[in-house]
Formats: sequence, C-alpha cells, structure tokens
Amino acid sequence: MKLPSEILDIIASHGLDSCKTSIAWSYVSSYFRDLVKKTVGVMLVQDGGHSPLEDECVRPDILDFRVLLHKNRNMLYLNSDENATIRSIECFLQNFKNIVIVIQSDRSFSDPLASTLNEIARHCTSGTNVCIIYSTTTNFLSKLYFREFGIREDKLVLSELHIIGSSALSNNADLCDVDTLFETTYIYEIDNLFSLSVKHQHHSLIAPQLTTIKQLNYNDSMLNINAFLNDCTNLEMIDSMRFPLSPNNESAGQYILPSCKVLHLNNFNSGVKYPTINGNNVSLYLKISPAIRLSDPEFSNLIFENIKKLEIDTNPSICHHVRFMNCKFPKLKKISCNSSIISWDDLKQSQAPLTSLKINLNSFEQLQWLTNCPYDLKNLDITTLNKKILDFNNNTNLYQDMKIVAKNVKFQLDSIWKAFILQNVFLTNCNSIEQLTICLDEHELYESINDCPKNLKELGFTNDGDCILIDIPYITHLTLFETVAQKSLSQNYSTQAAATKSPNSTNNRKFSYGSDISNDYGFSSDLAPVISPSLFRWNNVIGVNNESIRKNSIISFDERYSYSKRRTSSMSTTSMFSRSSFPYINDEVILDDAIVFKFNDKMPDIFTTGLGALESALFNFEDLRDKQLANLHIIYQFSQPEGIYNEGDVTGILFESISRIINYPYHLKLPGILISNLHITFKVPTEFELFDSKALETVQSLLIQSKYNVKVVNELDFHGNKSHTELCFQRL
Repeated sequence: MKLPSEILDIIASHGLDSCKTSIAWSYVSSYFRDLVKKTVGVMLVQDGGHSPLEDECVRPDILDFRVLLHKNRNMLYLNSDENATIRSIECFLQNFKNIVIVIQSDRSFSDPLASTLNEIARHCTSGTNVCIIYSTTTNFLSKLYFREFGIREDKLVLSELHIIGSSALSNNADLCDVDTLFETTYIYEIDNLFSLSVKHQHHSLIAPQLTTIKQLNYNDSMLNINAFLNDCTNLEMIDSMRFPLSPNNESAGQYILPSCKVLHLNNFNSGVKYPTINGNNVSLYLKISPAIRLSDPEFSNLIFENIKKLEIDTNPSICHHVRFMNCKFPKLKKISCNSSIISWDDLKQSQAPLTSLKINLNSFEQLQWLTNCPYDLKNLDITTLNKKILDFNNNTNLYQDMKIVAKNVKFQLDSIWKAFILQNVFLTNCNSIEQLTICLDEHELYESINDCPKNLKELGFTNDGDCILIDIPYITHLTLFETVAQKSLSQNYSTQAAATKSPNSTNNRKFSYGSDISNDYGFSSDLAPVISPSLFRWNNVIGVNNESIRKNSIISFDERYSYSKRRTSSMSTTSMFSRSSFPYINDEVILDDAIVFKFNDKMPDIFTTGLGALESALFNFEDLRDKQLANLHIIYQFSQPEGIYNEGDVTGILFESISRIINYPYHLKLPGILISNLHITFKVPTEFELFDSKALETVQSLLIQSKYNVKVVNELDFHGNKSHTELCFQRL
C-alpha cells in the first residue's frame, strides 16, 4: 500500500526530535531531505581552532549531520570566542521546534563555550526538541556546559546527547563528567568517564566502548542500574558506587548490580536497611568501604558468586572487627583486609576457598587472629601503615606457640615491632614457608630503633652492637628488596649518555669492568672494555675499521658520578667502592646500619634481589655449612632518562645498564659464596619493544659483540644443571 505524501510528511516530521532519525530520513530521498531541512535548525559552535564542519572533527561514519545542512535556510554558525548577538540567536531559535547543536571543542574547561550554550538554552522556545553533538579533542566535558538546559528541563525536550571523543586519548584520559539530562546519551571513542550521574530511570546510555566509570552517582533507590548500563557492553570497572538502598527503607527485595569486572561499593552505614545485593554480574574484584566513622561494620546478604578478590577499605590506623553474615563468596580466593579482623566462621559459611591474604599488621590481636586461620594459605602479604609501634610485649614465650601456615610470605620490614615478629614468629615457627619476600625500609627501621626507649637486648633481640640480627634459616626462595626508591642506572648515566652522543667526543675515560663472567662474575683478570652499541653502529656507518670502532665506542665515566658517600659501618679497605667507578646507588648518606641478615645452615636455592638492596643490607655467612648459591636472581627496573629521546642513545644507555648488572662485583658483597647461576630480569617500559624474537636476537648479538657469555631468553630457567647467565626482559 502506498501512503499519500501528506501522511508521510506527518510521520517524518513527528520523528525529527531524534538527530539519528532526522539523518535517516534525509537518506531516504531528496524529498524527505528537504522536509528535514525545513523543520530542523542546526547551530554550529566552534570552541577553539577547528570548525565542526571538518571531517576529522565529527567523522561522517559516526554521525553524518552534514546532510541536515542548508546554508541559506537552517544553519547558524557561532564562534565561542566571538560575542554573537543575542538577537541573532533568538531569531534563529524562533524559526525551529527541532534544534541540533553541533559543538567542536579543542579545550579543557571553556568559559566562552559555557556562556554560549547557556544563551542558547535561555532563548529556546517552550517545547523545543534539543539534540546536541559534542565533539572534543581533549576528552573533556563539564556538567556546567549543560547546566542551563537542566534548569529548563521541564520546558524543553532534551532528546539526545552525542559525545564524541578522541580515540588517541581514550586510554589515559578520564576528564568527562556526564549527566544523563537527555533521554538518550551516546558516547563514542571514549573509554573512561570521571563521573556518570543518572538523573532519570527512563533515560538511557549507549556507550559500547566505555570500560571505566570512576564515580557512578544516582539518587533514585528504585533505579535499575543494571538495566541502565545494559548497553555499555564492554564496561569493566566502576570505581565508586554507594551501597544501594532499599525503597522505603525496607530490607526486602534484591538489588542486581551491573555487569563489570571490578566494583567499589562505598558509604556503608550500620542501622540502615539494605536489600539483598546480587553481585553475580561482578566477575573479578569487589572493594567495599564502610563510612569513615563506622568502627565495626557488619555486612549481610552480599551475594557475589563470581568474585576472586575482596578488599575491605577500612581506616588503617584502627583495628576493626568485620562480620559477613549470610553472604556467599564461593570463588573468593584473595582478601585484602587492611587493618581488619574478619570472623573466620563467617568466611567459612560464605563458602570462600581462601588462598591469599593481605593485612596491615599493627597489633598483637591481629597476630593472634592470623594464628587461628583455618585455611592453608598459599600467599600471605604483611604490610603496615603504623611504623611507630614501640610498646609491644617482647616476652618470647608468648610467641613460641604461634604458627602461621603459608607457603609464600611477603613481609614489609620497616619497624622494630615488625623485625621482632619476623624473627620470633615467621622465621622460627613457620616451617611451611617456601618463599619469603622481605621488603626492607631501612630508613624507617633505623628511626624506629632510635625512637625506642629500650635497647635491643632488653627487647629480646639477638643483636650485633646496634644492629638487629635476623637469623635466616634455609628457605627455598628468598627475596630481598629495598622499598626506598633508588636512582635507576639509566638516570645515573643520563649525563654520560649525552657526552657519548658525539662519535668525536674526546673526554672519554677507559672503562675496564670484567666481561668474562662464566665462572665467578668478576674474578677474571683478562678483562675487555664495555662497548656502547649505539656508538659502535655509528662508527661502523662512517667507515672506521673494526679496531678503531671498538676503541672509539668504549663507555666512559666522569669521576663526579663516583660513589663517595658510604655508611661508616660498612666502609672498608676492601669495599667495592674503594675505587671511584661504581655509581650504582643513590648518594644518600645513611648514618649507620640497622639490620644484619645472618644465613644459617645453607643458602636458599634461589636468592632474588636488586642492586639497591645488596648495597643497603649487611650479610653474615659465618655459620653456613654449605656456601654455594645455586641461583642469584637480580631484578632491575629501567626507565628512560629525562632528555634522552633518540632511539640509538636509549639503546646505548639500556645496554650500559645491562653491563653494570652483569659486571657488578657480587663476590665482594657476598664474600665466600660460590654463585652457580646468575639470572637477570630487566623490567622495561612496553614502548621499548624488546619482547619479540627479532628484538631479542638483536640484544643477543650486541652481547656477543661485547664478549658477554650471556643468554637472552623469554623465560628464566632456575632448574638447569649447567652453570649459566641468563637475561630476560619483562614489561613494567
């Protein structure tokens, strides 16, 4: 059946409150395109250096609003930096009941743009259908831009808001604040929102590329937030959302949370009736935060059958007692409880198969709670935020029966209390530990010792003068790291790199670290100099012979980078720093040593550390029965020096850093220890592109050219029988 044109006109004109519908009718035929142009007014607003008419601003494949334009009939061009006459805006708006406002903004918050939009909103006639296309190159959107439209919401029909961002910024920009004032909000090319405020239940959001919402706000307890976000099909994280309330303050009913991987529920209060919270759509991680002044929260009716990790965000300076009543966590394996004590019975009843626990250990009560853990933990992470605990019970009899079962323990050592717990509980009673990671903050530990009114002997410590002596039994894998940030090698040598940029530099000093490290990592006397690969390639390009290439590419060091400051207790005539050639660590003066690690019986199978930790710690090997270390694993984090952007120079500095690690005199820091295998993990930024087979072959070739017997591998092998040195790259 063919409808008369009059009826088709009515059908078309009644659908023009939608920008997308208007565009669709314009593509049907030239007849309907002309009808749309007579009915829809288009206002073009330029905010910055680009016009909305440029194809790269609002791409036709996203929204081809240009088919709506007729230069002499329905278009008004405005520049936010120019004072448009209010009369021209008013006259234009009186001619149309359907308005499409196209904005191109190249700025972060723009007062001129806000003023222009406010004037447009004030002069729209009552009942006007408004659609807005907002395109931004900065991924910035302020709620203030549409404030006047919100004030006049009852007089206008706010139909559609289209937000178009820059895909180049979408991964790292979260500067958009979105209010769902419009009946439908579309978001394109934007991954992250700083805030999303849901105003009305019947409004909708369509954002298939959206992955993160930092703040989700809503006031209507009847809002079905799961249905509202149903068209955000790639949503992964909601970083802040308040606990949903029951309608009319009744605890009956069930509230279904939206689909995402990570969710943070906050502002939980006691005395408030909450519905049963169905979080089965949350697939990975749940973080819950009670109100700040709530001391002992009691959570109930939390149904999260798919989460693997739970974090309780409580005040870290207070020990909280937390309950989970009638809750279900059948896949929960990791808990980060801050300074909280959770009822073990509640966790068992929730069906949680717990394997990992992280806790801020600040009290003896928490320690007792840990010893009563009914789970065989695989991972236990001990941290602290209160480093000034000085008044603790040092009666070792209280600790001798404490047994904590965990295979892998990570321990933050930053106070005298933590040192006492490490020695008397974890290293004495916990025979289940296979891997121990100690994160040493020597500065905080030293301050804790100085602030303590009692001496180490009175506190029950085995001590060596003013140093705490920690007895390390045999452990399969021991890791020691320093938590105080050290200067990276790349930063230390950034000035040197600038000096070696020029192939004609005449300020070079010869550098003579050993490169024959197949047996003892630095004992060889027949040593070859370290060569800069960037200079080597340059000299090769300009036609220098091989011998000259090698001589002109030797890495040099200025004496002002030598390490001249050293703690008094460890300086000796045989120190590795007796010659000014080792600028390895931060030149921070440490007045004295706080701790000595004494190894008993035998060395661990694997000892993982960094050069900074080797320099900060003191070691005692007197009581070792077996002085062989099967695997020494060095981890180093490389960052590009400031001011160095040339690829060749960065490669040269990277290679220099590798050579420092290989040639470090481990035999002086670990005297008498026979190292069988050296493993190096070099952590570099992803943009360095060192992770494909071709790049690894290039690094291997450079090592061979510099006469290093080092194998570049994709994964370290700690179980090989043959002595070897391996280098592995990992992404930061």
